[in-house]
Amino acid sequence: MSSIVPVQPHPLPVPVAASVIRDARREQELKFLTDSVGLKRALGLKLPGEELGPAVTRRLQTVYFDTPDGMLRRKKVALRMRRIRGGYLMALKWTPDNEGSVSRGEIEVMVRHPQPDLDVFGPDVRNQLMRLTKGRPLEPAFATEIRRTARTIRISGSTLEIAIDNGFVRAGEARLPLREIEIELKDGDPDDVYQLGLILLDLLPLQLGTLSKAERGVQLLTGARPPAAKATPAALMRESTVDEALAIVIRNCLSQFTANWPAFREGDAGEAVHQMRVAMRRLRAVLALFARALPQAGLGEMRQEARSIASTMGMARDWDVFASLVRSGPAAHFAGDKGLAAILRSAAERSANGHKQVQALLDDTATSRFVLRIDAYVARHGWRNGADLALLTQPVTAFAAQCLERLDRRAIKAGKHFDRLSIEEKHELRIRLKNLRYAADFFGHLFKGQGKVRRYAACAAQMQDHLGHLNDAAMARSLVAELTGTGNTQMAFAAGAITGWYASAAEGHDSVLKQSWTRFVDAERYWRDDLPASTEPARPERSGPSALDVGR
Repeated sequence: MSSIVPVQPHPLPVPVAASVIRDARREQELKFLTDSVGLKRALGLKLPGEELGPAVTRRLQTVYFDTPDGMLRRKKVALRMRRIRGGYLMALKWTPDNEGSVSRGEIEVMVRHPQPDLDVFGPDVRNQLMRLTKGRPLEPAFATEIRRTARTIRISGSTLEIAIDNGFVRAGEARLPLREIEIELKDGDPDDVYQLGLILLDLLPLQLGTLSKAERGVQLLTGARPPAAKATPAALMRESTVDEALAIVIRNCLSQFTANWPAFREGDAGEAVHQMRVAMRRLRAVLALFARALPQAGLGEMRQEARSIASTMGMARDWDVFASLVRSGPAAHFAGDKGLAAILRSAAERSANGHKQVQALLDDTATSRFVLRIDAYVARHGWRNGADLALLTQPVTAFAAQCLERLDRRAIKAGKHFDRLSIEEKHELRIRLKNLRYAADFFGHLFKGQGKVRRYAACAAQMQDHLGHLNDAAMARSLVAELTGTGNTQMAFAAGAITGWYASAAEGHDSVLKQSWTRFVDAERYWRDDLPASTEPARPERSGPSALDVGR
């Protein structure tokens, strides 16, 4: 006889719009990675709150199923069978969008046999899974074998379970050790999960875990390295309120940041550093946008912390970019040049030192605390205290239009008299365009006329990219000067070649920049139909003999 565990509704990410699983619940769980020392200390740790019974140790054997070509893992859905007393626990898990670090969608069903029986989930779930798998058969993909010691405590009225896991994931003959500590909310306030997590970070050598056991099993099975995570659109809708939007976009940025931690350790470290810096810059841009409207919300401190994290990663990123510029430019045309080879070796050493700084940053519990504190702040909507409720409850579209109008005006102002801008002024314009692009990425899909949205975004991106090339060239000259201060004659000659290379590349660039600027200024401002009546559109600016109409 099968029975379904009582649960609450939660959406399963499938291609069918507005599909809802009625038997799903939101699993509130926080995961940490540790080592053997951390596990041993955790077992003897005196926990805060009231102990609800003794610690219980069990051996968990779990098999994960998928189609032969991995249809479920492509959708980031896990289907597992776990042996328990009296039968098997069949579980379906997934990660909903914009739910923060602790939330997972989950359905659990008791069955008698070790093979998945999708009918037991009910017709709605079964039909959605059949669409996900295209009706293909399910077979064992990988397994986990875990020794779990679990303790239940009550803190501030919430019931929490702390599980200490020691074991491995197995795919064929390959094995990967698993040493994790998980906090799961059984009943109460999700904020207590974060608060207990912050306490444990002070007591144990922990690091926030970003991959599920299923995701680590997939990597072991396929041999794929964790990919670097680029920014994804925030799941905003026109009817989203300002209050909802702030939570969604902050979590969108945090998710990109933490999703690149595995890629830095095991994948393309250079690209992961770049994407983590992008995530922190996007977060700073978001916090700046909302801080203007919510001055009492304490967003400025978070913004400074994000800036500090991005700055720590700057050395690694700058030397990675420099080496790439030299390899693709002068070194590609002067193969075998000893001076250029020496410069690349020195750049590689500095890049390696920069990557060590990034590794230390991610290993530092302060970085995990940063993520958890912001996630907890978002979970309780900490900005509401003392805020203008009329602002928070209004649709985000008008707020977004005002943000885009203001940032666009600042960019236009920074580019006024474009022909006469200095290098420093062009750098300032590039920063303003970057902030404008982040806002456009967050909010652009909310507006009507997506063709206009894409054209405007393309013009802004092209202009920013051209200015970025100038910035890269200036950075290359600066780093070359740093390398050649050692007195190495070969490197000095190579430095001259690099400087000359980029000076030559810059010739004629001004006309390209001016054309890009003209296209950007002429692009239609798609958000203006949604501006509140009190917001006056910017007047056209003039640059040179022709009027560049930005009032459209």
